[in-house]
Amino acid sequence: MASEFGTIDILVNNAGIAGVNKPTHEITKIEWESLMNINVTGVLYLASDESKFVTGTELVIDGGYTCQ
Repeated sequence: MASEFGTIDILVNNAGIAGVNKPTHEITKIEWESLMNINVTGVLYLASDESKFVTGTELVIDGGYTCQ
């Protein structure tokens, strides 16, 4: 594919979880941090140079969620 289309010009990381189903003011610090670790920190990692080693790998992320 790279030989056909050339270089990578855009990267989209579209993965995350909805988190707990309750009013925002009832969310605990642990629940909030878990959500942020998956939805924000995960995207930051996948946009970094280190993510090149992830290709074709199955990742088990917080809470047992699986990302392929």
